[in-house]
Order: sequence, then C-alpha cells, then structure tokens
Amino acid sequence: MHGIGDGDPDMIWLDGLNRGLAAHGKEPVPASEVLAPRYASFLSTEGLGAKMPAPNSEPKDNTAARHEFQRRRARIRRSLAERRDVRAFGSIGYHRVPGPVLHAGQAAAIGSGTTFLNLHQVGRYVNSEPLRGAVLRYVLDQLPSGAHDLVLIGHSLGSVIAIDLLDHLPDRFRVRRFLTVGSPAGSPVLHRDGNRMSRRFPYSRVDDWTNVLDAGDVVTGGRGLASIFGAAQDVVVDIRGQHGAGLYLGHGAVSGLIAEVLYPSRELVPTSVHLTVRMSDDDANNLLTLHYAHAVAGAVKDKTVAERYRGALAQVQDDLVEATGRFVRETGRAIPPEIAELLAGRLPPLPDRWGLRELVARLMVLSSTNLVEPYDIDTGRAQRDAMRQILDLLGYEDMAAVIGKSLDEVRGHVSKKGGVPWGTIIPIAVGAALIAAVPLGLAAVGTAGLAGAAATTSTLAAFGPGGMMGGVATIGTLASSGTAAAAYGMFSGGGSVPSALGANALVLEVAVEYACKQLALEVDETLWFRVADAESQVAAEIRRREEFSDPKSARLVELRAVHAIVSSLLVFLTAHELTRASSPRHPRWPRSSPDPRPDEGGPGDRSDCRVLDARAYFTS
Repeated sequence: MHGIGDGDPDMIWLDGLNRGLAAHGKEPVPASEVLAPRYASFLSTEGLGAKMPAPNSEPKDNTAARHEFQRRRARIRRSLAERRDVRAFGSIGYHRVPGPVLHAGQAAAIGSGTTFLNLHQVGRYVNSEPLRGAVLRYVLDQLPSGAHDLVLIGHSLGSVIAIDLLDHLPDRFRVRRFLTVGSPAGSPVLHRDGNRMSRRFPYSRVDDWTNVLDAGDVVTGGRGLASIFGAAQDVVVDIRGQHGAGLYLGHGAVSGLIAEVLYPSRELVPTSVHLTVRMSDDDANNLLTLHYAHAVAGAVKDKTVAERYRGALAQVQDDLVEATGRFVRETGRAIPPEIAELLAGRLPPLPDRWGLRELVARLMVLSSTNLVEPYDIDTGRAQRDAMRQILDLLGYEDMAAVIGKSLDEVRGHVSKKGGVPWGTIIPIAVGAALIAAVPLGLAAVGTAGLAGAAATTSTLAAFGPGGMMGGVATIGTLASSGTAAAAYGMFSGGGSVPSALGANALVLEVAVEYACKQLALEVDETLWFRVADAESQVAAEIRRREEFSDPKSARLVELRAVHAIVSSLLVFLTAHELTRASSPRHPRWPRSSPDPRPDEGGPGDRSDCRVLDARAYFTS
C-alpha cells in the first residue's frame, strides 16, 4: 500500500526490498507477484465517495488467537533483539529533530490544505468516510479470487489505509506478516474527534504486526503506534531521518522480516546419533522448573486466569527453546536426547535426579517464584498445589501436604497480616510503596547472561536475563546447599548486610529445614546461628545509618523490615526446636571438623577476635 504522493508508479519500494533480500541471500520478488493498487487520484479528486465495505467477522472469544498472536510477536522481538541496527522496542531513543517540533509540524501538515509532504492527503482520507469507503472498495476489488496468504505492507498514508483494510479483508485471506513503515497513524490529530481509525484487530487472521520508523522521520512525528494500537509492535531503525519506502524496506531488519515469511527456514533440530549425552544437573533442574510451571497452569482454578497463565508460559518456554537452540548451533555441542526433544517442541519426561532433601529445597523455591516473569498473574494456591503433581511423578505423593504446610507456617509466622500471594515470599513496605519480594529466580538470572552461560557445560543454562530458567536453577542449587549462605553475597548488593531479597532467602531456608524436620530428614543445626548472625548484622547497619540518615530513609525502612523478618525467624526456629542451643563447638566450624588448636586462633584464642565477612564465613 503506497504512501503519500503519486503512488510510486516506478515501484521504487520494490527495488529497495529486493536489495534488502539480496543482502540476506534471497531471491528477488518479481513484480508479477506483487499487488500495489494506486489510489492517489482518489485523494486529489473532489466528490468521490462510496459506502464503507462491510466489516469482516471476528470470533467473540478470541482469547486463544490473541495468545498465539503474542507468541508470534515475541518471536519477532527475539529475532530483532539480536540486531545492532534496531533500537529497543517501545522506546524512541534518538531524535534528530526535537519531538515537539516534529509533532507540531506533522499535525499542521495533516490538518492543513498545504502540500507539505502531501500530508494533507492523510487528513483528507481520515476526515471523509465516503472517501475512505471509495478507496477501500477500490483496493478490495484488486484482490485475487480464492484463498491466499498475504504479506501486507503499508507505507506512510498506505499504512493508514492498510490498518483500515484489516477490518474489511475477506475471510479467505490470511495475513502472514503485517508491516507498517513510516506511518503517521500515531499522530493525535488523526484521533482527535473520536475513533476515526479502527482499533479492532483481527487476531484470528493476522499473524503479527510490526511498525517500523526512523525517529527523525517527520511524517511519523517521531511516534510509534503501540500506544494507540495495542497489536502493533514498534521497531526503530536508522535511515538518516528520511521517509522513502525503498529505504525502509531495504533496511536489513525489515527485509529480514519479509524474507522469513517468503523463504521460511528449513533448519533441522540438532541431534546426536553416535553417542548418548547425559543431561547435566542444570539441564535436569531447568526441566524440573518447566514441569512445575506446567503443573501450576493445570492447577489454576479460574479458567480465564489459567488461559492467561498458559499463554504467558508458552512465551517463556518459546524464549527458552530459542535461546537453547541458538546456543547449541553456535557451540556445536552434542546434546542429550531430552534437550533434543525439547527443541522439537515436546516437553521431555521429568527426570528423577534428586534426593528428597534436595527436592524439598527446590520445590520450596519453585512454589515461591514467579515462573512466568515478566508477567504477573495471581494463580491463587496453584503455585502451592502444583507440588503434589511433581511429587506424584517422583513417587513422593504422600509428602506434598507436609512440605506445603511447612512453608505455609513459616510464611504465616513472618507475615502476620497474611494474604501473601503465592509466587512471592514476603512483601516489605518501603515508605508509601510496597516492594513485593522479587522472585528469587529473577534476582539471580541477571547475574548470568548468555556470555556467562557459554562458559558452562549446561545446555539450558544458555539463557539470558529476563527469563525464568537460569535464575531458578541457580537459586535451586543454592537452596539445596544453604540458601542463606549464598543469599548474603547475591542479594545484599555486594555487602554483607542482607536486603529484602536476602531476608526472603532466609525465609525459604527456614521453611526447608522445618519441612525436613517434619519428614524426619537431616536438619542443618547451624541455621539458627546463621540467622542470629544476620540479625546482628542488620541491627548494626541500622544503628550505623540512623545517626545521619533521614528517619524515613527508604533503605532504613527496608532494613527495619528485614530486621523484623529475621527476628521473627529466630522466634520460629526456637519455638520449633530448630536450634543447637547447647554445643561445645563454635558454630563457625562444622561438626565434622576437628577443633582448631588454641595457637591457631580458635574460639578460645581471643587475640584474633574479629568479625568475619559473611560471604567468606558462609563459604568456609
């Protein structure tokens, strides 16, 4: 759909597209396979008009179609995120012309009768329903008979017409890719007098919508479309502030999106037929996380919430599969059969790789972590109830109630107000705001991106910041070997004083030890001393800051809340006899280690009395 002006009779836009396709090693698109209706004369002739064509039908309940649309849109976001010549999504980051100047110039040109950039053509089209009807009917008359898949591209004014066309496109057509480039449809002047442009989107027959702009393009006003059209995904490219269709379509990101549809990849899933590779522990832990998330989806009672959760989980799993496949292709490593099955789109069976104590720790973490980050979905008790399904699969079905109740009791003791949503730990108030306990998986995932993952032997560890898998696996490992110990170093911002996240890690570890006691498993008897040490550190930090800080300093408020949590955990540990109150040994040395000799600076030697760094202490 051509833009403002004479309709591009020389099809310069196609030359630009084919240059872009050639750069991707693809064959050019012949003019015979292109439909490019020319409607410029309609916009310059007075008195033309027709009744608007009938709108197409869209199912009343299009939830499933919307969810699948979001998954496809996420795939585009992932593919473009790897390109350095594309700006961040939803962020128009660099204007060569100040925004107010762009917007004012665009609005004046659209609303006036001047010929500046022929933007008055846009105003005429939008302001006259009979003219819109005539243009749309003319375009529809050019369409071929029979069912067809389409790549629909709208440039400038053509993007405005293409958006309207979606409402009236016959059901026999499927739009495999919808691209708007250099679009003025985000201009407020086009929407000033109500909904003159349709915002109803046919999710069931359009696969995706990407809007591409240069932030210095005066026709766009430096604005994307996502704030007005919820289905649009904005992408910012650099064509030096120009507006030509050939420049937009010749850009590598735009021509690449078109090439994906015209020349779909036949890439095979990598497998190994000569040897069987055993899954790493990280691989197994991440599969446990995936199974747990699917169990949560199945345990949600509310049908609508369950559909949203499954849709979010599908996107998260797509992210994992894409990152894993890329990692395998780039490294050329042989992969376990379970990972090959995951890459082929199937969820492998849950491995049985954990002892009961380790499994308890991991389930505690998973039940308290948002597994579909960045989406926030209150699943009720589904996060807790999902434990039963996992334990059933691993042969521990009779232990689900004990583990869930243990975490309930600890959470209830620490959060006296109750009502703490599953998928979080304990909310901590900071000033007038509420900081929900950030899911532990996410706190860790930011520390190990793809670069760090490439150095590991794990396949599924190749997962960048922003997803659930790497972080949950990291914290799952920590929980099984002492969450509180590692939490100090990871969540305290580099210091030894726990933050809100560190306090929540302590909550988890206390819950793990309490559950282990209920199940007659070995209990870490040094936990009480370590929690007491945390309480002392927080108290000392509060005293240090109180002298000069504002009384309502956000960090002071947080530290006091952390102190209250840690103190309540000490009460809980004492009340439930999770202590080693009488011991001839100092808690800084394990029971299995011999007492140090007096001349080596042991607990009886006061000549070397000092406060040890918490991270060094916990790793000793």
